[in-house]
Amino acid sequence: MFARFAEVSARPAPGAQILRERNFLVALPVKDVYFFDPSRYGKIGNETTLFQGAADLLLLEKDRAHIVDYKFSSRDENSLRKKYTPQLELYRKAVAKISGIDEKNIRCTILNLLRGYSLEI
Repeated sequence: MFARFAEVSARPAPGAQILRERNFLVALPVKDVYFFDPSRYGKIGNETTLFQGAADLLLLEKDRAHIVDYKFSSRDENSLRKKYTPQLELYRKAVAKISGIDEKNIRCTILNLLRGYSLEI
């Protein structure tokens, strides 16, 4: 698994942290949660909600990060991307808030272990 991670991640800087199965709990605006529907929930979008998750593999450096999510799926690339992009976008927001790293400097990758491909999200 770590060899596959090395393929999709740029060489980490000295002092980088590589964290496995990292649990997190973070407060995010309701409007940032991917299931939020303004027509259904009205003006609560600026309220805060707690979001809990676990990153399978997380590379943290001073000003960039890389989230890797393992999947064991027979789905094709488009189907897997459609299903899990909302989850990884939310993980990106959570890691940005926790680490202080700008969202644009956080890569997200799905590694499909069954079919042997990776997807950048």
